[in-house]
Amino acid sequence: MPLRTSWYKRELGKQSLRNVGWIGIIYFIGLFLALPLDIFMRASNDDQVYYNDQVPPLFELNFEIQFLAMVIIPVLLAVFLFRYVQVKGAADFVHSLPIKRTTIFNHYVLIGLSLLIIPVLLIAILLLSLDLVIDIDQYADISSLWSWIGITIVVNSLIFFAGVFVGMVTGISAVQGVLTYILLLFPAGIFVLALFNLNILYYGFPENYFYANNLYQYSPLTEMVNMELGLVKGILYAVLSVALYFFSLQIYRIRNVEAATQTLVFLKLRPIFKFGVTACMMLLGGLYFGTMPGNLSWTMAGYVIGSIIGYLLAEMILQKTWRVFSNLKGYLYYVAITALIMLVLSLDPTGYENRVPDTSEVERVYFGDIPNYYEDADGNPINEIGYLTDPKNIEAVRRLHQQLIQSKQMTTSNDNTYRPIYLTYNPSLALNFSNCSRIKG
Repeated sequence: MPLRTSWYKRELGKQSLRNVGWIGIIYFIGLFLALPLDIFMRASNDDQVYYNDQVPPLFELNFEIQFLAMVIIPVLLAVFLFRYVQVKGAADFVHSLPIKRTTIFNHYVLIGLSLLIIPVLLIAILLLSLDLVIDIDQYADISSLWSWIGITIVVNSLIFFAGVFVGMVTGISAVQGVLTYILLLFPAGIFVLALFNLNILYYGFPENYFYANNLYQYSPLTEMVNMELGLVKGILYAVLSVALYFFSLQIYRIRNVEAATQTLVFLKLRPIFKFGVTACMMLLGGLYFGTMPGNLSWTMAGYVIGSIIGYLLAEMILQKTWRVFSNLKGYLYYVAITALIMLVLSLDPTGYENRVPDTSEVERVYFGDIPNYYEDADGNPINEIGYLTDPKNIEAVRRLHQQLIQSKQMTTSNDNTYRPIYLTYNPSLALNFSNCSRIKG
C-alpha cells in the first residue's frame, strides 16, 4: 500500500515558529494586559464599577494598546515570515527544497494567521472564564465579545495579507514594511490630497463636506481609530483579504529568486511606482503651499517643487543611489501629461462650478457661515438648525448662489471682512454631493 505524503511539513513549520513565534507571544501579552488583567484590576477596585450605559465595550479598554497591536503585529509577521525571499542566500536555500512553492507559501501564511488568531481566541476564553468568577458586565460590555473577536480577526487578516502582498513585489524588508502602510493609507491619503486640490481648482468645491463624512472610511487604519466596522465593511475586508492572498500566491509562484534585494522585483511596476510617487508628492506640495498665505502662484510652485522631489526620491529608491539627477527625461514626459490633464480639468468638463439645482429638485437647503455637514447613518443631517424648507426661501438662496457664481472675483479679495458661506442642498430623494457648494463671499 503506497504511503501518502503529509501536506504539512513539520520542519518547515518548526523553523517558521522559531523565527516569528515571539511575535505571537508579544501579541498575546499585549492583549492580556489590555483586557483580562485590566478588568481583573478594576474588579479589585470598587471605585471602578460602571453602571448602566457607562460600561465601555471591549474595544475601549486600553484602546491605544489594542490599536497599536492591530496595526503593528500583522505587518511584523508579514515582514519576518517572508524575510527569506528578501535575502538571496535564504531564498536559494528554501527554494532548493523538494517542496512546491505553493506549499511553502501556504505554510508561512498558515503560521502567520495562527499567530494572529490564536491569541485572540485565548483572550476570549480567558474573558469568558473570568466572567464565571466575577461579573464582567460591571467593568466591560461582555456582550461585545463576539464583535470584538470578529473585527479583530478580520482587520488583522487584511493588514497581514496587505503586508504579504507587498512583500511579494519588493525585495527589501524595510521597503516592504513602509510600502505596506503606504498601501493601507493610500486611499485615505489620496482622497485628502485630491479633495484639497479640487478645492483649489473648482470654485465652491466643498472639501470639508467629504472630510466630515467620508474620510475615515477609506483605510482600515483610519477606520479602526473610530472602532467602527459594520457587517458590510467586515465582509468587504474579508473578501479583500482572500483576494490579496490569491494575488500574493500567484506573484510568489512567478517571482524570480534572483529578485532578492531589488526594490521592486517586476520591471513593469517601476514606472507605476515612480510616477505614482511623483503625483502624490506633487499634490502634497500643492497642499503645503496652498495652505500658506499667498496666491495661486505659490500653489503652482508647490506643484513643481513637490513633483521634482517626488520624482528624484522615487528614482533614488529604485536605483538605490542618490546619483539620479541626470535621469530627468521621464520627468519631462510626466510634466507634459500632467499639464494636459490639468488643462482638461480646468475647463470644468462636468459643469460643476455653474451647477445650481432647480427649486423643484430641492427639498431643503442649509444656508450659513458655519458648515453643517455631519449626518447620521441614514444620511440625515444631525443638526437641523439652519435648514430652509419654504420654496420662497429656497429660491432666494438659489438666486444668491447664482449671483455668487457670477462674482467669483469676490473670493480673491484679501479683505478680512469677507466670510465663507456654506450651502447644502438636500434633494427630495437623496443628498447630491455635486450640489453641496461652499462659496466664499
